[in-house]
Amino acid sequence: FVAGTNMARIICLANSYKREGRCIAGIDMDTGEWVRPFNPRGHEGAIGNERLINGNEPKILDVLEIPIGGKFKDYGCQPENRILLSGGWQKIGTISPGDALGYVEKEDLLLHNKDKKVDIGFFENVPKEQWKSLQLIQVQSINFSKNS
Repeated sequence: FVAGTNMARIICLANSYKREGRCIAGIDMDTGEWVRPFNPRGHEGAIGNERLINGNEPKILDVLEIPIGGKFKDYGCQPENRILLSGGWQKIGTISPGDALGYVEKEDLLLHNKDKKVDIGFFENVPKEQWKSLQLIQVQSINFSKNS
């Protein structure tokens, strides 16, 4: 944990189930960096009910103001982890999908490769300071298939 406290304004781009809570992540509007609030008191960092705003779940493209500190343990591949501090979350707005395009990465690789999955070679071939576990990219063409 690195000292430093502030309220981050993030665009919510992920809100998924995680054990006994949620995993919330988004892009900090001031720095352009990904932020994943990590609750050191939660099961595997899961965010509990403190994420609820007037009883409502944060939605994708909501602009949230949340109390975060410095970087938290990245577990080897999650440099976006930031310690979640005590305090209320606020929804201060919403952006449009078009506005979100301003945060798209100018990169044609998803999580460092063109393969259908991220494999262990990523740790060997990508310098640690470039590791990321979250990205926002614009896809021109995509194909989904069901796997039994």
